[in-house]
Amino acid sequence: MAQTAMAAEFITFPVGKTEVKLPISSLTDYVAEYSAWDRNFTAPLTVPATPAAQTPLLSIQDQDHVQKLLQTRYRLDPVAVQGLLKSPMIEAFLAQLGQAIQTEDRTNGAEAIQTALKRVTAKPQGFTLLELLEEFPGSQVRMDVLNTLELLVDAGTIIRQTEAVVDAIAQKSQIESNQGPKIDWTQQPDLRQPGQFLVTRKPLKLADSRRGGQLEADLYLPSSLEDPAWARGSIPVLVISHGLASDRSSFRQLAQHLASYGFAVVVPQHAGSDFPRLEALLKGDKTDFFDLEEFINRPLDVKEILDELETLNPTEFAGKLKLKQVGVFGHSFGGYTALALAGAPLNFDQLETDCNSAQSRVNPSLFLQCQALNLPRSTPNLIHLNSLPDQRIGAVFLLNPVNGSIFGKSGLSQVKVPVMMVGSSDDLLTPFVVEQAQSFTWLGASERYLVLKNNDHHFYDLTTQTSPRLSGVEGLISPAIQLTRGYVDALTVAFFGTYVAQKPNYKIYLGASYGQAIDQLPYDLLIIRSLGEAELSQLLDRVARRWRS
Repeated sequence: MAQTAMAAEFITFPVGKTEVKLPISSLTDYVAEYSAWDRNFTAPLTVPATPAAQTPLLSIQDQDHVQKLLQTRYRLDPVAVQGLLKSPMIEAFLAQLGQAIQTEDRTNGAEAIQTALKRVTAKPQGFTLLELLEEFPGSQVRMDVLNTLELLVDAGTIIRQTEAVVDAIAQKSQIESNQGPKIDWTQQPDLRQPGQFLVTRKPLKLADSRRGGQLEADLYLPSSLEDPAWARGSIPVLVISHGLASDRSSFRQLAQHLASYGFAVVVPQHAGSDFPRLEALLKGDKTDFFDLEEFINRPLDVKEILDELETLNPTEFAGKLKLKQVGVFGHSFGGYTALALAGAPLNFDQLETDCNSAQSRVNPSLFLQCQALNLPRSTPNLIHLNSLPDQRIGAVFLLNPVNGSIFGKSGLSQVKVPVMMVGSSDDLLTPFVVEQAQSFTWLGASERYLVLKNNDHHFYDLTTQTSPRLSGVEGLISPAIQLTRGYVDALTVAFFGTYVAQKPNYKIYLGASYGQAIDQLPYDLLIIRSLGEAELSQLLDRVARRWRS
């Protein structure tokens, strides 16, 4: 491969008390020649330990993975990359990565990684990781092995902890199922199927004085709203808060499903952290994924829409909307929104501690949460923060929420309304152990449920229909997205039916046996009511000690 002027030719890393320089060209040869080797014999990727001997670096299986990784060609829009590199969240991530991948003078490699990315993304044919390394400025790339090993140990620890917690929850779920009532689910309505009502959609537009422009939302209603059978104040109201880089259209199916069961469902568009905002970032028109003020604006969006519905209720809806006990569904960043509305105050002390720890190595959501430390602490802003809770909120359903550090134990303990906390074992963005299981133990609510979608990941709104909007993410789509969406459809109807519509017949669906009745292997749906803070802490500590020893 042709070398750019002042581009790296070697990867340097310590082996024992010496340093080894591995020519990048040898990796190029390795990729080209590896498939021709008889892998029953000595593996080709070696480091010269002495002039007379060669030491294999990787097992045969690992070399298969490395070879495929190094062969893969990536194509990224250079304008989009330029925009992403301006983001404080990406800068924080690269600064951490740069502790392990350093420049030749042993300084943090963040800027050098940026330079290399800008160079390779300009290539119309795309690039491989080897070509990225070759574009690293300077004559060599230095690998801080100690930092890399710490990262690997941390990653291995949380993987083992997740496995242990999944096993513990599976056991608890089975016990709770055995102790609960015996129900013939074939004789019960299937909440995954649409309800009895047809659904209409009504667009809402409000003046958005905080951001400028308009605050837009979609209101989904049971189509028989004019039926005299609906008494005043009888139609329960729900709000769906989308996640970062999403939008209200991504939750249309869920909103329609809930409305078919007699709920009025409003889905606001959080303009400072939605999909158009991501598009603006990728075009270079914005410098981050979201506005810092979104930590305040998102809950205020919901409050203002509820205020508007209260104004419209007597005239537009004949007073039939029930706005004194509203349910909020929040996905990812929307989970933060829901908890802030439900009474959880921001915990800057906890956030400061976690953001200065090694937690972000295994919890990428901290790159988002830690941005809140840049919020002004002036009196007017603190007044805004203290005004986020809303007494109209009667229950919250949290799907893969961002929450653990920004609220901490002291913040989550102030949430007293019923909560269903849902996580996924394969969630890499908001890891289940720290962002759902641990947070669940801190909640102050007496009516609370912890739900685990085993072998599922973070995304709810990323499907084969929506992924074309953002190239390169097809591999993130769960093969069981429709199945696990069915889980969410059923549980939201049951949870909000119990605690917002206040229909006790729905509560039987909130137990472990229902999860067992509708799940399909390997996507177990585990539902439990009880998990103690000390119990979880002891389990995590035990696994960490065993893994690190």
